[in-house]
Amino acid sequence: MKKGIHPEYNKVVFMDTTSGYK
Repeated sequence: MKKGIHPEYNKVVFMDTTSGYK
């Protein structure tokens, strides 16, 4: 994960990734 993007976008990506893994 890159710490250059906005926290909101990062949060969305994290949530989407979690849903994909489940």
